[in-house]
Amino acid sequence: MKNHPENRTPRHLLSLALAASLVQPIPALAASVALATAPLATSTTSTVKPNVMFILDDSGSMDRDYLPDWANDNHPVTGTGYTSMAGLFRNNGFNGVAYNPAITYTPPVLYNADGSLNTTTYPNIPSPWTSVKNDAFWVQSTSYSNLVGNASFYTFVPGEYCSSANMTSCVTATAPTTVGGILYDKPAGLRWCNSAALTNCRSINNSTYKYPRYPGLLTGGAAATATLTVTGGGTATSIKVNGLEILRAATTSSGTTSTVANRIVSKINDCTASAWGNCTIAGYSATRSGSTVTITAPLSLGAITYTPVVLGTMNKTVTAFSGGSAPSTVPGSNLFTDIVSSTTSYPYPGTTAKASTRTDC
Repeated sequence: MKNHPENRTPRHLLSLALAASLVQPIPALAASVALATAPLATSTTSTVKPNVMFILDDSGSMDRDYLPDWANDNHPVTGTGYTSMAGLFRNNGFNGVAYNPAITYTPPVLYNADGSLNTTTYPNIPSPWTSVKNDAFWVQSTSYSNLVGNASFYTFVPGEYCSSANMTSCVTATAPTTVGGILYDKPAGLRWCNSAALTNCRSINNSTYKYPRYPGLLTGGAAATATLTVTGGGTATSIKVNGLEILRAATTSSGTTSTVANRIVSKINDCTASAWGNCTIAGYSATRSGSTVTITAPLSLGAITYTPVVLGTMNKTVTAFSGGSAPSTVPGSNLFTDIVSSTTSYPYPGTTAKASTRTDC
């Protein structure tokens, strides 16, 4: 993805379609046949031999950092875009272009005109990587993205198993199980439901089944909010809730109260998706109206009543959190993993070992 290049596969996606079309039927256990050596459109022979079609798609959609299309839609309940919901957009179980910890990602392969392997155009960069090309083939982009402090992903760990691939009948379980003589052996990752109640669900999304249900999703409840009204210019250097920092960095000084408030909102929202910078907790978000900042706590915290401790040179008025109520949770979890250069091996989320499909670190 554009903001998280470790999630990205090369923009030039390749698709192979094999078509074997013979004039005469092939008897069982027939010997191998020669492939056509020229495109059918320019062939001078009337005999159609088996052909391999090599297709390159260079349309605009190949520059997108999401797949399928609904991964970029607005949430039917909140109205916000899935692209702003990092826990989904950076999860391969939701966005097929996001980083998958079960896959070994390798550089593009290029051969010279004489058939020898070209190892300089797309070199195998030694670890640790600090930046990567946004498009490995440099067709739709020639820019790089920084990976330092900007490499992370999410993974669904199912807490429900279903009896069929359409995932309409599922039970709470952490492994395949048999209930009433029925085997529930299909792990339930992302499912789609026909209402916000998330009770009638299946595996396929359409205009009716458009409400996502996935492991770790919080449903119901209400997020607690607090307000911070800026009454004099200056800076904000720290905002802590229950001793945990939610401001990524100190704001720059301004004599305009609305500007100070706007800069506070930006520094809080920097840590909504993940804790970095000065933040010691993720999940808080903020909005502004005039010089008043409304801080929204993570839904998972429920009915908290802490008063934010705000430090800085500005004058302010602060109110305690209120209005929260505890939500319920879809069985399972949506685990966050931060990739850092000091760690060279990661277990597959929810396990103690790397994925069996990984042959690298």
